[in-house]
Amino acid sequence: MLILIMLAATLSILVSSYRETILQRQIGMHNLSYAFSAQTQSAMRMIDHTLADVERDYFTGGQASDLRLPGIDLPVRRLRLRPSTDRLLQGIYLFDKDNRLIAAALSEAPQDGPAARASIKPAPAVRSEDTIGIGITDVDPATGHGLLYFSRRLIDAAGTHIGTITGRTGSEAFEHFYRSVEIGAGGSVTLENLDGSMLVRGPSAPAWIGTSMRNTLLFSKYIPVSRHGAFETISPLDGKLRLYGYDVVDGYPLVIITGVDREAALAFWYRHALTAALALGAVTLMIVFLTRHVLYDLRRQRSLIGQLEGSEERLAKSADYLEKILSAIGNPICVFDGKHRPVLANDAFRRLFGASATDSGRTPADHVPLAPEGDLHALTQPAIQRVAEQGLLLARQGAGRQLAEIEVGDSQGRTRTMLIFASHLTGIDRGDQLVTVLTDITENKAALNRLAYLADFDVVTGLANHARFRHVLQGELAVSRAAGRQVGVMIVSLERLQEINDLLGHEAGDRAVREAGRLFTSCVPQALCTARFQNNEFGALFADDDAVPAKWPMLEKFAGTLQAALAAPIMIEGREFYLGPVVGVAVFPQDATSADELLHLAEVARNRAAADHGEPVHFFSGTLQTALADRLRLEAQLRRALERNEFHVVYQPKVEIASGRIVGVEALLRWTNAELGVVSPARFIPVAETSGLIVGIGAWVLAQACEQAAAWQIATGQQVRVAVNLSARQFHQRELVGMIRQALEVSGIPPSSLEFEITESTVMSRADDVDQLLHGIRALGVDLSVDDFGTGYSSLAYLKRFPVQRLKIDRAFIQDLETDD
Repeated sequence: MLILIMLAATLSILVSSYRETILQRQIGMHNLSYAFSAQTQSAMRMIDHTLADVERDYFTGGQASDLRLPGIDLPVRRLRLRPSTDRLLQGIYLFDKDNRLIAAALSEAPQDGPAARASIKPAPAVRSEDTIGIGITDVDPATGHGLLYFSRRLIDAAGTHIGTITGRTGSEAFEHFYRSVEIGAGGSVTLENLDGSMLVRGPSAPAWIGTSMRNTLLFSKYIPVSRHGAFETISPLDGKLRLYGYDVVDGYPLVIITGVDREAALAFWYRHALTAALALGAVTLMIVFLTRHVLYDLRRQRSLIGQLEGSEERLAKSADYLEKILSAIGNPICVFDGKHRPVLANDAFRRLFGASATDSGRTPADHVPLAPEGDLHALTQPAIQRVAEQGLLLARQGAGRQLAEIEVGDSQGRTRTMLIFASHLTGIDRGDQLVTVLTDITENKAALNRLAYLADFDVVTGLANHARFRHVLQGELAVSRAAGRQVGVMIVSLERLQEINDLLGHEAGDRAVREAGRLFTSCVPQALCTARFQNNEFGALFADDDAVPAKWPMLEKFAGTLQAALAAPIMIEGREFYLGPVVGVAVFPQDATSADELLHLAEVARNRAAADHGEPVHFFSGTLQTALADRLRLEAQLRRALERNEFHVVYQPKVEIASGRIVGVEALLRWTNAELGVVSPARFIPVAETSGLIVGIGAWVLAQACEQAAAWQIATGQQVRVAVNLSARQFHQRELVGMIRQALEVSGIPPSSLEFEITESTVMSRADDVDQLLHGIRALGVDLSVDDFGTGYSSLAYLKRFPVQRLKIDRAFIQDLETDD
């Protein structure tokens, strides 16, 4: 009977240890796949945002030029990659619906050759349920590295699908990260598409890259049931039995699979099983030998007592040996009798619950000693009782339900999360007993909870991040469509936050960001969600039951309250700083019907607020969108105007009233565009100023005016004075004086034939720099005049300071002289 008990106990322990070992390695594989999934999701978000940025640049016409790519007959529009993108993507290509290349964003100049032409191809189509499609081509058999392609639909401003935008990168970055964690013998990390194709593997397996795994158990059995988990199966690559963990990348059609050889995972268990088997064999042989010896000595009555005493001593040592084997196991193990009383426990169980050595027949209270600071009985007795009850419940549920997760309090009053395994056992007295094995997963659960928190919340402020805000917005829009109510999105940028970072460092900047987050939650508690999108950008979400088409009064009040609170000075390290908040607001359903469009229009309104220094809060309107579209259209045409020779200069005579004699002319710029027609200077000059194009245009006008003055002097034999306007943007040029000197030398006219007209605002904007430039221009012999005097500062003080020869008094300054007192 003793041999059977020891055999049953040993087998039970080995079976539980075996299952626990398998379970721990599966949990480890799942945790690794979860961590790799989170890292891959971060990289995919960056790639997705990069594709969106290039798409926006394509439609806005920003930073573009023509180029010709090898193997492409037509000129392709080139979009410039940002510096951060160069490290992530090697190139981005835009295709129309017929898969013809229409634009490209490259990290370096294109190289000719078959490899360059082969790499310019569209990625696989994007499934309707995904935001991005992923594929791989051009695998190098020697290294196993391939080219990964990421694509998303190209949608124009009208919402029409017009093509595909594709990003290309090598698989080396992913492989380097996947190889950074030592998994064990036969360990591997694989990135696969949800359609089953293998994209990246570490270690490298070139022959399998791009192969479909759609018919494996992962895709046919496990992923349809759960998006993450662990399983055991034979590897399709080499036929070895492996333990796998997997996790589907949230938001993208990707799955991470981590694996390890089953034999390598069980190596430690095999050693312990061999030790236990040898010990059990030794004990069994000893018992058999003793039994035979006792039966033999029964014939001799004299030696019976001595033989029995020797047997009892040896049995006691065997029991002690078995207890030492149990105590060597790190997992808490306890055997309960039919009345839920502990009859055997190892050291790990005693340490967990603060119990003393257990003896048969004692209650849980008997195994809990008193501590100097108080009785631990109240803490540990319920925990031990819960272990026994949960173990009994599991054992009754059958072989497939013997593992569960419970929370218990340990002897130090801490709550621990445990995995419990339980199995029935027949005791020495032939009564039912229960073997329970516990595995502490508290730290693993905490790590998983932390990862889940970081996926949805900003670390600095504790507010929701952009992904969670967008998720909440999508849910609120679904509810609001059915309920017929309004939803408002408010985006706030802190335009002067960088000043704090530059002056005091990023830690001080983080304190300012945390204070801004606190103001968000305290000033607008009515918000359904407040979030920090990026360094200086925040968002707030509101809902209202009154779905009226007019402006939302309470939302306007919230925006004003928040802007006023953020505009107040804040104290950082004893100094006052101003955050410079600008607010943009868009409302559903008046402005947009989808989450992405609502966020985009709020950003458009915010950008308008940032450009309009007088009004820091802007609500989106159709007029605003139309004005922006008109401005971008005009700017796009203006950038090619010089190249197309669309500008011309007209000259307005200056007449001396007393004699009627023409004493000079003023050069005036005019623009006629094939698409826009005759464009008023009042429309295109401000756009040229803000875009910086006025610098090149102004240099062209100066050269044209000087050439015309020279031509008139040759034709008439008289000196002709020509006046040219200088814009405020031109005063930012370091080589302005040199450019004027070159224009005079090329045309050959005397400096006294040239005059520059400058506005009052230009003269007063950067007084010290302007003063130096004006004296430099005057030193060339060129005259200076102030244009539109009377509409700006109208200060006579600067007339004494600056070397100005003439004033052009605006009519608004004198038109009411005869009637205005």
